[in-house]
Amino acid sequence: MSELIKDIKYFWSRKCFAIGIPLMMALSYCTLLLNPTVGIDDTAFKVYFVDGVSPATGRWCLYLINKLLPLDYNPYFVEALGLVFFCLSVTLWCVVFYRILGERLSVWAYTIAAAAMLSSPMISEVAVWYLQNGLFLGYGACAAAVLMGMESLRAGGRLSFKKRFFRIFLCAVFAAVAAGFYESFMLVFLMGMVMAFWLVRVTDCREYEKKPLSWILNVLGACVLGMLLRAAVTGFLTAAFHLEEQKHVLEDRGLSEILEGILSWFSPQGREELVYVLKDFFVKYYLNAVVYLPVMVLVLSVLVVLFFSIRYAAGKRDGWVLAAGAGIILLPWVLPVMERVATYYRSSQYVPLITAFAVLLIAWEIRNVKRLPVRAAASLAAFVLLYRQSYEMNQWFYVDAMKYEDTKRTMENVALYLQANCDTSKPVCVIGSYQTPESLISQAYCPEWSKKYTLIKFLVEGLSPELFETYNSPEGYAFAETPRLSFINWGATAFYGFDRELISFWSMHGFSFTEDGNLEHYAQARELMQDGPAWPKEGSVVELEEYIVVNFGNVETGE
Repeated sequence: MSELIKDIKYFWSRKCFAIGIPLMMALSYCTLLLNPTVGIDDTAFKVYFVDGVSPATGRWCLYLINKLLPLDYNPYFVEALGLVFFCLSVTLWCVVFYRILGERLSVWAYTIAAAAMLSSPMISEVAVWYLQNGLFLGYGACAAAVLMGMESLRAGGRLSFKKRFFRIFLCAVFAAVAAGFYESFMLVFLMGMVMAFWLVRVTDCREYEKKPLSWILNVLGACVLGMLLRAAVTGFLTAAFHLEEQKHVLEDRGLSEILEGILSWFSPQGREELVYVLKDFFVKYYLNAVVYLPVMVLVLSVLVVLFFSIRYAAGKRDGWVLAAGAGIILLPWVLPVMERVATYYRSSQYVPLITAFAVLLIAWEIRNVKRLPVRAAASLAAFVLLYRQSYEMNQWFYVDAMKYEDTKRTMENVALYLQANCDTSKPVCVIGSYQTPESLISQAYCPEWSKKYTLIKFLVEGLSPELFETYNSPEGYAFAETPRLSFINWGATAFYGFDRELISFWSMHGFSFTEDGNLEHYAQARELMQDGPAWPKEGSVVELEEYIVVNFGNVETGE
């Protein structure tokens, strides 16, 4: 612990780090902090952290924190505190790399890598949601797990079996905590360990063992033990807090579900679906580099890792360097295989880490170069990367803020109409599909007139015409995910098949209405309004004897 505190002080005692990281955080997240929104999942705090959907699906960390420290919707304070913890989490990742590279890299190199991780715009896909599934704490838990994993691999026979096992156990505990925030953090932990192994082999670091078998056994042991610990905590909380009845509101993501998903691929139909999912993953995380900046940065980072892996493997005649580099690149492909769907951008927590790693590799390569043009070019590249990432991040936060204003305005207009024209003691049934104004989400599409559209169409159609049709739309080629989601559409059916979350949204904005909860009424309302007008047209709100129907229109009928 004393060594860890010393390493953290090493970074925060340097002006460039102590000023640069908070400044980067402020620049990257200023739009988020200044424009709090209520969106998907934000109205469902009680569902997740009181009724227990979150721990019942394996995401138990925030549930436990909320038992001790209230986390209910309080965006300015909680979001700001979360970003402070994110700075600390990024610092822990710097410590991970510092333990191997030491002062052979300048603090400026670590600062730029940390800033690149902090400002990765892929984070905006999930950061717009309140609490972000504990994203900012999860990165710290992952870094702690990697540090413990590295400690279990100290070289020179310094550790007894008992001490080594204890460190593996602590590594598993931190990995379980990280997965208890978001299950995809287990991949971040694995990738962090592979990166550490890569650096140990390349830099000839004598502090840690170089034997691949030792790394493989320790990492596998920590992973298996971590998954078992996560499952044990999930089972305990489910039983202790009587959460069983909530368990199937959302899909569980435990070890048994993962194994079931993998086994499903072995049928003939399963193999076809697997090919489709892997193609979809390739489109989202490689081909979309043409139109989506976070993916472009990811692809460039992958190319950097591949280049240096080949270079050092050939130079050192060490095939394990190439194997570790391939592991870093191929590990993300494990997620779609386990989840049976091409990984959502909001679950791609590894992207900021691989970006930071690529920055460190470039810094390592030019560390001894004294020529001014090279250093000037590197400084310019770093500035462009950080500027573009921060700009992109704030752009998506602004889009989310504008979507929220549209949602709030629409729901307020409906509420005022109901109060003026209906008996609001009756429950309200909201049905249909609300279409967010195209002008607000146009940045999530690549328009047909664009040269990029021609290129992405050529690439995706060449791989799979079916996938291109999936992403193509009248607005253009759809690439960003979260910005295209509609809160009203989600809230109309979330969790239980009716509009409880829209009623909660109204409540959070000063309007009191009653939810119906009778699914037969919603089925009747959909049948009644199938060809009916959509809000705000006359006749889109119908008051029946037992309940009120609000129709936002059916996409299939063009309303």
